[in-house]
Amino acid sequence: MDELHPGKFLVEKYLFPARLSASKLAARLDVSISSITQVTSGKRGISAEMALRLAKFFKTRPQYWLELQNEYELKIARSKLGPVYDTEFDTNAEADAEADADEETESQSQEPCKDWKEQMIESGYFQQKDLEKVFGIYEKLGTVPVHFDQIAYDLGLEGGDTAALLTGLELTGWVKRLPADWYVRAK
Repeated sequence: MDELHPGKFLVEKYLFPARLSASKLAARLDVSISSITQVTSGKRGISAEMALRLAKFFKTRPQYWLELQNEYELKIARSKLGPVYDTEFDTNAEADAEADADEETESQSQEPCKDWKEQMIESGYFQQKDLEKVFGIYEKLGTVPVHFDQIAYDLGLEGGDTAALLTGLELTGWVKRLPADWYVRAK
């Protein structure tokens, strides 16, 4: 299975770049080494308590770690159960009709126009070498907020590159930044 466990994400994005061993992290978090190695090896998930400890140490939000864990578990469940369970159901027919109407209106306002790539190119704001990254970021975003770290991770971008490109998209009105580094499409 190619889904990245949050513990392995912790190793790749936090421990490895900082040259921090599991034993050093365990000492800093005041937990046992086995607790850390079980998480980093993918044998144990990130609990709420571990999320609090990681958030304090890495100066992130606890929700960040819990969201990584929840997303991982949802991907695993979807792969086991199949597409039948990949939809939320509303048993209220009237609410369904309302939701469909809202979705149609929202999709019209949130769908990028057909030539959005051309508009971005014509704006002259982005360098030619960055356009594919900009397109990737914009395609990743929708009406549901996506966190900065998730964008960088999913697209394999460095934090500085991601920040610069998101700032450019924000300044040109294509992207809206929400509190705590969450982003959505603005057009």
